[in-house]
Amino acid sequence: MGSSEFHVFRIKPGYSTEFVFDYLNRAEIRNEAQKNMTGASGHRRVPIAFYEELIIPVPPLAEQQKIVAQITALEEKITAAKRTMTECPEKKQAVLDKWLK
Repeated sequence: MGSSEFHVFRIKPGYSTEFVFDYLNRAEIRNEAQKNMTGASGHRRVPIAFYEELIIPVPPLAEQQKIVAQITALEEKITAAKRTMTECPEKKQAVLDKWLK
């Protein structure tokens, strides 16, 4: 996947880079950005004005870091759950093979 255009965010003091990434990566923001895309098919892009007008909440930095820590912990659980889901069919087949031969 690629793009012909990227918007660069420079994080101001008092913001956590990870917090801003997590905020911008939410489905709600991505969907709204998609609705604001301009250009022809194959070359559609989110205009810079969308981001310039976007209001990002700024809880205290310590709270941002707590939010990021919670999200990171949840993402680790999601990764583990996906791994388990991938492994389970093979394990199920191994049990069937063992007992039904």
